[in-house]
Amino acid sequence: MTGEGAMANERLRSTLLGSEYSERQLAEELGIEPKSIQRWITQGRVPHRTTAYRAAKLRGVAPGWLWPALDEDRTETSASDGGDVSTYPHRSDVPRHLWLDLLRSAETEIVLMAYASLFLAEGQSGCDQNSATEGQ
Repeated sequence: MTGEGAMANERLRSTLLGSEYSERQLAEELGIEPKSIQRWITQGRVPHRTTAYRAAKLRGVAPGWLWPALDEDRTETSASDGGDVSTYPHRSDVPRHLWLDLLRSAETEIVLMAYASLFLAEGQSGCDQNSATEGQ
């Protein structure tokens, strides 16, 4: 809970104000009611994962930056535990940390079939060292 008069999601509010993007405009683009946006800001509500990802993409920020609980939820559940299963239309839409999580969670073998997979190592600290060590 937040204190009286405090903004529950200051990051979202400042992102909207800084871009001169109104709550109503964001709601229209997402196909939801403006009241939902207001609740995200004033009551600290977290939208459904797909809506949060779409909203963050429209604003050019990471969903986990606007709603840190999304990243916490992701690490606590998996598809086999009945958690969310996400699909992404483009490789660039996949949060970077998920690639490394996927590679580290492999128990026996990793097979990559791609024309160029340089994006896997870019921005992943320790990726080269881990793959070289584990490949021996």
